Amino acid sequence: MPSIVRIIMQTTPTDPIISRQADGMTARLARHLDRRFWLYAALIGVLSLWLRDGLPLWVIADAGHDDQLFLRQANAILQGQWLGAYDWVTHAKPPFYSIFIAIVFVLSVPLKIAEHTAYLITGLCLAHYIGQRAQAKAIGLACFAMIAFCPVLWHPELQRVIREGLYMPQTLGVFALAAYCFLAPGRTGWRRWLVLLFFGLFFAGFWITREEGIWLVPSLVLLAISGIIIDWHAMGQTPGTLWAITKRQALNISLMVVVMIMGVMSVGALNWAYYDSFR
Repeated sequence: MPSIVRIIMQTTPTDPIISRQADGMTARLARHLDRRFWLYAALIGVLSLWLRDGLPLWVIADAGHDDQLFLRQANAILQGQWLGAYDWVTHAKPPFYSIFIAIVFVLSVPLKIAEHTAYLITGLCLAHYIGQRAQAKAIGLACFAMIAFCPVLWHPELQRVIREGLYMPQTLGVFALAAYCFLAPGRTGWRRWLVLLFFGLFFAGFWITREEGIWLVPSLVLLAISGIIIDWHAMGQTPGTLWAITKRQALNISLMVVVMIMGVMSVGALNWAYYDSFR
């Protein structure tokens, strides 16, 4: 009996040899996933799209404030009539989802496949950024797998022609772009300015998809403050750097907000031109 106990104790994970072997296997697996990140990400994305394609699209034809409204307005946009003839529901919902439906129709892409593709792209951007910050692409790949197979994606209500199918990828995209732009305010170069411009336009689209865009603002402010603190610690917490980093962060935010406001105001200008109503 004592010999059996000794054998068990010698083969437990506390054994230095076994621990080193386990660490080596973990390191090899991490290196393997790092080298083949894009391959596995593509496989995850294709499998998620395949699952999405197996779910039927359905519409509540008389939903005058939802399905019917979006499809009617998308049809009017395709005919060059903006949101169509003015009535009591023309401005019941912001118009970006109708614009999105019109765009994917022109591209000949099924609506729900387009929504899911947008979701996977924005989710991959966020997951890849997380993997970079963690210095382990395997972590980013795990995050992407959780995003791609989130159970809520298969909820029957999301198979309808409603805004939530687009709102989810927009939310992920806003956080991915905010993380890139705000968590390293000291980063410079033309790519950064280009991403800030794109962030402003993307956030404008988010703002005019649903009515509660303001709910993301506290989270974005928290990311901006976190970026200032992270950069300040990275620069040794010297007295003059905090103010310089704060000014750069304020410039980043200002550029994004100005572009976002211009995007939203352009929709208001179209409404003014067609309906004498700046909304």
